[in-house]
Amino acid sequence: MTIAIPKRPLRRRVKKEKKNYNLALTANHLFSGKVVYFTGSGWANLLHDAALSLDGDSLISQAQNYIKNESFVGLELIKIDKLYNQLIPLTTKEKIRLSGPSIIYN
Repeated sequence: MTIAIPKRPLRRRVKKEKKNYNLALTANHLFSGKVVYFTGSGWANLLHDAALSLDGDSLISQAQNYIKNESFVGLELIKIDKLYNQLIPLTTKEKIRLSGPSIIYN
């Protein structure tokens, strides 16, 4: 008895279009540990105040003056998506950071 194995059609590799995501600059305040976002004229604690750009280099160059005056660590460019006028980080790490500390001290 032979079993007929159906032949699978060859899969074509489809090139995914690279989406240009909005980028935001984020960091942690050195003394308080709070997550802050660059607004274009300073830093804010809320993501919806963040300055967005398709070019990360321009955000970093704008933030240079504000980085020198304050104490920040862990500067990163993060990918942001807009959905119904809400800013949503695309990575799980940033979603967790946005919700606040996962460990409560004291």
